[in-house]
This record gives sequence, C-alpha cells and structure tokens, in this order.
Amino acid sequence: MKICKVNECGNKVKSRGYCGKHYMRFIRNGDPEAVSDRMHGLSGTYEHGLWCNTRKAYPVCESWQHFINFYTDIGKKPTYNHWLVRIDESKPFGPDNFRWTLGKNK
Repeated sequence: MKICKVNECGNKVKSRGYCGKHYMRFIRNGDPEAVSDRMHGLSGTYEHGLWCNTRKAYPVCESWQHFINFYTDIGKKPTYNHWLVRIDESKPFGPDNFRWTLGKNK
C-alpha cells in the first residue's frame, strides 16, 4: 500500500501520490498542504472583514491573497481606534508595507 507523500499524513494514496484530502487541496490550491481560508475559524471577525475589503479596494501582495497569511502578518486589531494603512501608498499592502495607526489620520 502506498502512503500519502505529505509528511506525517499516513493515509492511503488516491492520486498523484496524495491521499484524498491532500489531493483535493492540490487540485484547489496547487498546494497539497494549503489550508483553505474557510477553515481558519475567523469568518465574521473584524480582521476577516478587513481582509475582504482591503483586497477589493487596494492592491495587495501575492501572499495576502490568502487570509491566513494576512492575519499572521497583521494580527488582531490592537484597539477599536486603530486603522490599517500602507506605509508607502505607491506599493501594495504587504508584510513590509503596512502599519496600524490610531484614528483615521495617517
């Protein structure tokens, strides 16, 4: 019996060397270890809404196309009065081009 090639999985291979779960992740995301944004448990939070709206209104880096990467970089909103802004507005939002600021003034 062949075993899924994802480390520590141990499930039986379905296709392309992956078990059913990892094969479907590969098909959907191009990465057998990708975790869907629907699985993060943060839907309905301020940060998830911010991610959705930011991607619609502003350019964001490739990494921030995935919510979990965005959330890992920005963390929880520090306080109710904080806003996410770009440091350099000529560049897309990303891990090196954002900061939390107080109030709506940049």
